[in-house]
Amino acid sequence: MKPFYRVSTSRDRDSGGTGLGLAITHEAILSHKGRLKTFINHKGGLSIILSLPIYNIT
Repeated sequence: MKPFYRVSTSRDRDSGGTGLGLAITHEAILSHKGRLKTFINHKGGLSIILSLPIYNIT
């Protein structure tokens, strides 16, 4: 995942967004030993699969 990368030019600072959201989310998930997978779904939108480990603290 590349910070500040935009697939579409239709989203820019004038229309809202800076491109940081997924980059920050990705780093946060990785710091918790999780995984983040993004892909374009069959309808053309973005789909995200987020996985976090479950810790049993006893």
